[in-house]
Amino acid sequence: MNARRPTDRAGRARRVRALLEQCCQMCAGHDHACERSTMPSFGPVEAPGPLLPAGPLSPDVQAAIARAARRPLTRSARVRLLRDGVETYQAMLDLIEDAEHEVLLENYIFRMDAVGRGYAECLERQARAGVDVRVLHDPFGDPLSIVPLHRLFAGSRAGVRLYNPPRPSRRYLRAWRDHRKLVVQDRRRLVAGGLCVADVWLGNCIRSCTWRDSAVLVEGAAAADAAREFDGLWQNAFGLSWRRRPAPAAHPADRPHQGGEVPVRILADGPDDRSTESALAAAIEGAQHEVLVTNQYGLPTPPVERALLSARRRGVAVEILLPAASRPFFVALATEHRLGRLLDGGIAVWQWNGAMLHAKTVVIDRCWSLVGSTNLDALSLVRNAELNVEIHGPAFGAQVAQMFMEDRASATRVTADAWRGRSAARRAVTQAAALLATLM
Repeated sequence: MNARRPTDRAGRARRVRALLEQCCQMCAGHDHACERSTMPSFGPVEAPGPLLPAGPLSPDVQAAIARAARRPLTRSARVRLLRDGVETYQAMLDLIEDAEHEVLLENYIFRMDAVGRGYAECLERQARAGVDVRVLHDPFGDPLSIVPLHRLFAGSRAGVRLYNPPRPSRRYLRAWRDHRKLVVQDRRRLVAGGLCVADVWLGNCIRSCTWRDSAVLVEGAAAADAAREFDGLWQNAFGLSWRRRPAPAAHPADRPHQGGEVPVRILADGPDDRSTESALAAAIEGAQHEVLVTNQYGLPTPPVERALLSARRRGVAVEILLPAASRPFFVALATEHRLGRLLDGGIAVWQWNGAMLHAKTVVIDRCWSLVGSTNLDALSLVRNAELNVEIHGPAFGAQVAQMFMEDRASATRVTADAWRGRSAARRAVTQAAALLATLM
């Protein structure tokens, strides 16, 4: 292995913040100011806290989740909740630059802007240093970046592949899109969440220039499970890299990371295996006190919607935090149409007043948490490749709940009366959008 330069975490932090300043300067002249959030960072969690066998942690619920996930819990993790782009991108840089053997990066969008080029250059440096670097991305995420991205890696030792490019085949329609957001270092550490690689995610702004999102840093055996999920999609991806090679059958870093006791499990979805929808429905059905959901979309599939409404009928407090507007626009309209079922069922729905809300988190009874890439819609829950991290324990659950409450403080509650008071034209448009969303 090549000699490696000393770790410079302070230098990485400066580079990330420099990109944030560039983002803010790009926003100059618009009708808003680039404001920073003053919310503090969350500390790492090494011990889960009391793991009471009740609610979503009861044996029957955990058995149902294990069947859906087809893998057991790992119990040797240290975890850290990451709030927004500065923290997440800094953690990703740490993983890439600290790698000794392997870096796996999988993302729906890898845009060739300031952030994307910065990461591409970092990955290329590691590949030149002898690290096994592989990048898997989806051509639908940002089609205009495909050619520039692959030009950057022309002649590189890094492997770059496209997931499921358009082609006239039944498998193309069945596999659909890779919506995961994942970085794995040496199969020992990972960052997973909702953030793509693009300037728009960079920072803690609370206005239009930055999207609000969340992720999680995991150190432990679960990273090897995430790497194996990456390998599965990598093998069937379309190679555009100039150094094509199979995924390694064994890796010198496939060993558990010591230093934490938090139970963690990877919930991954692919074209042939689905786990998140069943696992999420089972966890919600086990809720005893509270279900807090933050998501970009409010279009749950029938099993998840039934679980949410059933929990509310049992007296569980169910709250969903959504963006005031979403992308694409017709999905936001479809969400508006579907809100009637949730509101009539007594579920509290909130619309965030800040920038675009893109986070995907769930916390149940403040002891069962899910952080990842899955949207609350059929595309994510039924069709797309997704990856989420299930985390047990009130130590981490309290942090996710705190983040929800802090976001909710900047949100407006949607009332059933206001929803019913929409104009006839508005109701017709949202109903048409909901029909279109069911066809996707």
